[in-house]
Amino acid sequence: MCIVGLLILGLSVLSYFILKHYGFKKAGFAVSLILALIVILPVFAIVFESQLYFKRDARDDLGIVDIVLKDDFEIESNDIVGFPDYYQDTKLKISDNDRNTIIDKIKKNKNFEELSSEESQHTRVDNKNEITSFNYKIENEYVLEKYKKRPGHSTIQIRLAVKANSNILLLSRIED
Repeated sequence: MCIVGLLILGLSVLSYFILKHYGFKKAGFAVSLILALIVILPVFAIVFESQLYFKRDARDDLGIVDIVLKDDFEIESNDIVGFPDYYQDTKLKISDNDRNTIIDKIKKNKNFEELSSEESQHTRVDNKNEITSFNYKIENEYVLEKYKKRPGHSTIQIRLAVKANSNILLLSRIED
C-alpha cells in the first residue's frame, strides 16, 4: 500500500515535469496536484481520525447497539488507534434522562445479569450467531456489549458502559 502511494507521488512529480517540458505548465501543475491529493487525503484522514469524530459518528456507533440519545451530548474524548485492526475509546457526557433510559434498557433485557468483578467477559462470545449481545452489571457499572460478525469482514465489538452515578458514557469499538 505504501509502495503504491510512493509510486503515485513519483508520478505526480514526473507528470509535472513532463507536461511542463511540452509547454503545459498549468496542466502539469493540475495533474500533479490531483495525483498528490489522491495519496495525501487518505493519509490525512487516517492520521487525524480521532479529531474527525463528530456527534453524527457517535450516533451511528450507538445505533449499532440500538441506543438513541434524546438529549444533546458532548464528546469529552475520542481515541482511535490501529490500522487495519481498529480500537476506539470514546467518552460522551450525556444527560441524566439519557443515562437513566440506557440503564433501564440494559436492566430490562432478557439476558441481563449481575456479575461479580472477578467474572471475565472475554469468554462470553457465542460463535454460532452473527449478532450476540450481553447486558450486565458489575458493581455500579451497567454494560451493554454487542458483537456483530460480518462474513468476509472483521467482527465489530461495541461496548457501552455507564455508571449509575455518572453522566459519562464510555463507548468502545473494536474491529479485528
